[in-house]
Amino acid sequence: MQNDIQNCKCGSSNVEVEWEEFEEQSGWSISTSFLEYHVECYDCGSAGDSAPSYDLAVRNWNKDCTNIELQT
Repeated sequence: MQNDIQNCKCGSSNVEVEWEEFEEQSGWSISTSFLEYHVECYDCGSAGDSAPSYDLAVRNWNKDCTNIELQT
């Protein structure tokens, strides 16, 4: 299931999913890379909680920042 990003409550559709790559050191020479995603409206600055997956980041943002009900 992949959710769509809808218009923000401010009326803007200038909304995008951004991601950051993190690297975590564990032990002497073992490192693990992982991504964190978050959705942000570039016009009003509304951002959802970051999440380890695209779908969850969109769901977090839809729950908090849009005027459209999330369909499950």
